[in-house]
Amino acid sequence: MLIRSLIGLATALLTYSPTTTLAAPDKVYFNGNVITVDEQFSIVDGFATEGDKFSVVGSSDLLLALADKDTEIIDLQGRTVIPGLIDNHNHYIRGSYHWSSAVRLDGISFRTEALQRLQEHAKQLKKDEWLLVLGGWNQEQFADDPRGFTRQELDQITGNRPAFIQAQYSHAFVNSAFLKLIDAPIQASSKKSKITANSAIDKLFGPPLNTLVERDQQGIATSRLNGGMGMVLQASTLMPALAKEKALESARSAQQFYNALGITSVYDPAGALASKDAYEAIEYLHQSNELSLRVFRTASLSSINTAMINRALQLRMLPDWLSNFVLGLIRDVDSTADSIKALNNLPDMNTGDNFYDHLAIGELLYVPMHDTLDSEITKESITDYQRTEVMKLLSSMLDKGLSAQIHVVNALTIDFYLDIIEELSSNFPLQANQITFTHAEGITDALLKRSKQLGISVQVRSMPIIRSAKAVEESYGADVLSMPPLRMIQESGITWGLGTDGTKASQIEPMRTLYWATRGRAINGEQILEEAQLLSREEALIAHTRSNAALLNRSDILGQIRPGYLADFVVLGADYLSVELEQIPTIEVQQTVVSGKTVYLKQDK
Repeated sequence: MLIRSLIGLATALLTYSPTTTLAAPDKVYFNGNVITVDEQFSIVDGFATEGDKFSVVGSSDLLLALADKDTEIIDLQGRTVIPGLIDNHNHYIRGSYHWSSAVRLDGISFRTEALQRLQEHAKQLKKDEWLLVLGGWNQEQFADDPRGFTRQELDQITGNRPAFIQAQYSHAFVNSAFLKLIDAPIQASSKKSKITANSAIDKLFGPPLNTLVERDQQGIATSRLNGGMGMVLQASTLMPALAKEKALESARSAQQFYNALGITSVYDPAGALASKDAYEAIEYLHQSNELSLRVFRTASLSSINTAMINRALQLRMLPDWLSNFVLGLIRDVDSTADSIKALNNLPDMNTGDNFYDHLAIGELLYVPMHDTLDSEITKESITDYQRTEVMKLLSSMLDKGLSAQIHVVNALTIDFYLDIIEELSSNFPLQANQITFTHAEGITDALLKRSKQLGISVQVRSMPIIRSAKAVEESYGADVLSMPPLRMIQESGITWGLGTDGTKASQIEPMRTLYWATRGRAINGEQILEEAQLLSREEALIAHTRSNAALLNRSDILGQIRPGYLADFVVLGADYLSVELEQIPTIEVQQTVVSGKTVYLKQDK
C-alpha cells in the first residue's frame, strides 16, 4: 500500500509542477483513498475535475492550492474512490424494456428475502401489469432453501394478475392466472387443447407452453414451466406491450439501477428479444441528453423479436408438411447470404459519441455455431458447407473493415473460428481488438496463444455465480473448477475484461463479479472456481475498468482516474483493497459520477 501511494505521489509531481499554470477547477475532491487504476495502479488523496474530465490527480495540498472562490470543494472523508465500473457484456437495452414493472433478484442468497421482495413489488404494480422477473437469478443461489416459488405462494401474492418468474433461460415459475392464459388446466385433463403441437415450429421454439407445465403425480400443475430458451421466446409474445412513455420510464429506471451499482458503461451485445421499441427508448434518451449510463453496442445481422415469433407461431395451425415448406422458403439457417446482404444496411460504426456508439457486429454471428455449455455441436456435426459460409461472412466483414464480437463457449467452437480467422488474416490483417471472443469458458492455453497472435480479445462472464456447485459441475464437466481459466487468461497477456452476461442469463452486480474473480465462490457460498485460477484484487478491478475500456476502443479516455480522462468514478462505503474478501459483495456504492455529474447519491436512512 505504501509503495502504491508513493508511486501515486510521484505521478502527481510528474503531471504538475510549480511552473505549470492551471485554471481553477470546477470541483476538487480531497482527503480520499483514490485508486486510480492507472498503469502504475497508483493511489492518491484526490483529484480535480473541469467540465466532464479529470484535470488534476494528486495530493490534497496540491489540489486545494488550485481552488478559487468558485471551486466546489468536496471532502471525501477518507472514503475509497475507484473508476466507473464497465460491464463488457450486458444486455442492458433489451433488459431495460420491462424494467419498471419487473423485479430483480440479483445477489439475494435467501429465499425468504426473495419472496418478500416479490410481495413488496406486487403491491406497487398497476392494474394491467404482470409480476415479472426476467432472469438474472436461479433458485440455486438461495443458501437457506434452494427451491423456486410455489403456485400457491405466487397466487397469494398476485391475485388475478399473471406472474412469470424467469430463472435464467432455463425455466420459469408461474401462477394460476398465467396457466389460464396459456390454456393449461390446473388438473390434467383429456380435453383437447386449443393450442396444438407442430413439428416444424416445435423444432424452432419447443412444444406449446401448455405442454411444458410441470405436474405432480396426481396431474396437478405445479408452478414450474420448463422448456429453456424456446419457452422464454414463446412467453415473450404474451407479455403486455409498452406505450412509448412507459418504455422511456423503464429505460430511465434501469440506468438509475445500474448507476446505483457503480456501473457507468456497458457493452451491449444485442441478442434475442431486443426489440425496436427498446432501442428507440435508449436512442431517445441519448438524443435528449438524458443518458447517465454510457451504452456501447453491437449491431445484429439478424433479430429474433416478439413480432417475428408471433408470426412463426401462427404456423402451428397448419399441417406439419405445410409449415415445414413455408419455413423452408423464408429461412435457411446454414446460409450466410442474408447476413452478408445485411452488411450493407448497418448503422455507421465507431462514429458515435462517448455516450452511445455502435462498435461491432455480434454477438450472434452464425446460428449453427452459437454454442452453449451443453452444446450438441461436435467436430463431426460441423459441415464443410457451414465452414465455407462462415468464411464468406467473415471475409465480407473484414473486407469492409468491420469488427466482430463472437459468442463462443467451448474449445471446439473457438478452434473452429480461429482456423477460419487465421486463414483470412493473410488477406485481411487484423487490427488489435477487431475480433472479440465473448464468454470463452472453454478456452485453453494453446487457443489463448493463437488468439493473442491474431490480436483477438476476450470477454469473460461471471454467469456461474448464480448456480450451485453441483449444477456448475454438470454443465462444465470435470474441469469445472478451472472454468473459465481466469489466471491462465490473465497471464497470457491477451487483452481481456470482466463482464456478467446480464440481465437474463446472469446477475449484474459488479461487486459480485469482483468477489467471484478473487474468491471463487457462488452467491450461495459454494466454491466454484479453484484457488489456482483466482485473481488478485488489483487484477480483478483492472479487468472491470481499464481493460474493459480497451475493449470499448476507449482506453485513452475511460477506465482510469487520470488527467484528460472522462470523469467517471464511484465512491465506495469501504476500501475494496483492504476489507475482508467475504465483504466485497456487500460493499455499498455511496456516489456514482459520470462525466463529472453525480448520477447516484446514496440517501441516508
